[in-house]
Amino acid sequence: MKYFCTVNERKGTSYLEFYKGKWDNKTFWKSDSLLLDFDIYADFDLYKAFAAAIPGFDPHGVFEVNRSQWETVLDYASKMDTGAEMVLAEAVEWLKKL
Repeated sequence: MKYFCTVNERKGTSYLEFYKGKWDNKTFWKSDSLLLDFDIYADFDLYKAFAAAIPGFDPHGVFEVNRSQWETVLDYASKMDTGAEMVLAEAVEWLKKL
């Protein structure tokens, strides 16, 4: 993958972790999580898409995203001229397995 990585591929801790299912309030860096470097998140203005779709979104906190919100994130990203849609497209196959 070009934009996302797995826990085993990460370098450091500056990532958004996309976690399958509900968070257990203690475990981070799960082997089946998908990670997005904060630099990529900022460079492609992805915060705008997440903030538009998820009320109270905080990239430094824990948040739950349902399918409808993901669709809104993807739709918002498709209208941006930043490459955000291209970045998020990488996660589509992973999202299908949720």
